[in-house]
Parts: sequence; C-alpha cells; structure tokens
Amino acid sequence: MDIQIVAQFESRTYAIGWIGLQPDKSISVGLNDRAFMSPRFHSRIDLWNADNRVTVEYLVPDSLAQLSEVLNPHLTYHPPITFHLRETNGEMLFEAIADVGVILEEDQQMPWIRFVSRPVADMRETAGPRKSGNKRIITIHLSSREGSVGLSVDFVKPGTAITAGHLVDYRADWGAVGLNIYAQLLPAQRATLAWYHQF
Repeated sequence: MDIQIVAQFESRTYAIGWIGLQPDKSISVGLNDRAFMSPRFHSRIDLWNADNRVTVEYLVPDSLAQLSEVLNPHLTYHPPITFHLRETNGEMLFEAIADVGVILEEDQQMPWIRFVSRPVADMRETAGPRKSGNKRIITIHLSSREGSVGLSVDFVKPGTAITAGHLVDYRADWGAVGLNIYAQLLPAQRATLAWYHQF
C-alpha cells in the first residue's frame, strides 16, 4: 500500500512526499523535493547496543555551497533491524542497524524522520494523486502558501494512540511496528531532511 502526502491551498495541490508499505513489511519514506549533502557523506553504523543507546540526528540541508544535489531521497526500514538512505536509482548514502522492536518495548516511540519543505509558494502545482484501491491520500489543508510544510514520521508500538493537535495526525500499523505521521505549517524556510538513528 502507498500513502501519498499532498498539501492543498484553495484549489491548488502540491506533492509533499510518500510512504510505501511493502509486502515484506519494509517501510520507505520518500520526498517530492530535492535535498543537498556533502559529496563525501557516506555513513554506516553496524553497532547496536540495547543497554546504552545513543540517538544521533542527521541533517541534510538544501542548496548550500559545495553540496551535491540528491533528487527524491528516500529512507527505508527493512525489518527487523536495517535502515538505509538512497537517492532514487542512486547509491547508498546511509546504512545502519537498530532493533526497533526492542526500542518500542522500552520507550513506546522511536523518532525517525523530520522533513521541512521549501516554501509552498515556491513549489510547482500538481494535478494531485489519483485514488486507487491500494493507495491512501493524506491531504494537508493549508491556510497560506507562504509557509513550509513540516512532516514527521515516527515508529510507535502498534495500537498506540496518535499525537493530536497538528494539521494532520495519522496512524498506520505495518508488520510489527506502528507509524505516527503528522504535519504542520511552519514559517517559510530552506528545505531540510533530518532523521534520527538510535544505536
């Protein structure tokens, strides 16, 4: 099943991102935007410790000098423990392991992805995704085109109540994990992709 995430202002629609829920219970989150990172960035984390976990935040900014463009980056969780970041049809940029099931047993929630779009006014309009039997559309209704959209995706224990109070609050269970998806309108800013990894 695919989840398409779009922003809508009046009759205008803008593609924000997508979440792919695969038959093997893998979960991918992709962005309909570009990001930039150092051409030397490659990260691999093979150590995971259930007793002394460390949380690291990785931040990929947009359009800073001497950075390489990454088109439509997507992060994937392959259960039970593997994570990676790829550019569409591109090389592996980040690869790591973490036992999500163990973390959720202890903490109930595991932060994963934080994405901020460029200002909606700078985006191209789209026709919007077509509904189908295996596609769900999450629409973020905006009161202004002047801001940026903040999108968050976290792992939660299946059946956990959603965080409420955002423009969008959505829950989905897939395999042994749940996803908490929420969006908000932020002040206009540079597009960034950030993700958390616990090891």
